[in-house]
Amino acid sequence: MTSFVGSNSFFFHFCNWSTKVAVYDTSGMELGAAVSRGGKTLVPARLPQGSIAIVKIGEKSVKVAVK
Repeated sequence: MTSFVGSNSFFFHFCNWSTKVAVYDTSGMELGAAVSRGGKTLVPARLPQGSIAIVKIGEKSVKVAVK
């Protein structure tokens, strides 16, 4: 999986189709979600620089630092 954090969005590129991708803040509040199409997903979510996001892709979760 490759990812890119832009100003107000997260972009993910991976092989699985129709996978739900959700972005949460550290308190567990969902900030945005989308379903992958063609192995790519753009999730609109606003987080300030220096914060940590929890990204759930299907059944797996990862922490992402917003720089």
